[in-house]
Amino acid sequence: MSRNQSAAVNYDFQQKNIQNDKNDENSLIKEIKIKRHNRRIKFGLTAKTFLVFLIGLLVLYRYASITEINYKVDETIRNYNELKNQNDRLGIEIAKSINLQEIRRISEERLGMQKPSSYQIVNISVPPVDQTELPDIKIEVKTDNKSWNEKILIEIKQFFGII
Repeated sequence: MSRNQSAAVNYDFQQKNIQNDKNDENSLIKEIKIKRHNRRIKFGLTAKTFLVFLIGLLVLYRYASITEINYKVDETIRNYNELKNQNDRLGIEIAKSINLQEIRRISEERLGMQKPSSYQIVNISVPPVDQTELPDIKIEVKTDNKSWNEKILIEIKQFFGII
């Protein structure tokens, strides 16, 4: 081989090495870009999954709170009904325990009360008033002969200050 041929072969060899290096660099850059893209996609999916999970927890918390409040309302209603029944029973007991003879005896003995004498009784005649009087109020009915669309148009004009 001559020197020129060996230089040409060397040159070709160097060109191929440079191209191989460039191809290696390009493929390495492509791999890095693909990995970055994949990482972004994975992060996005992970974030979306986490968000859906949080929304699900929020919904569950809401339903749990509603259920707890319903239990409290039911318990309050039950307590109210018990108190109402107890109040009714006590009212009946009071009504049964009222003995007019016992009340008369206690009022005369303990409190020193006595029946009024004839001169202590005063009869008053009060005329029955079972009437309702209305004050003289004049009711004015304002009639407007305008159609509904004219009324709306007037309201819009007044709103924008045209009229």
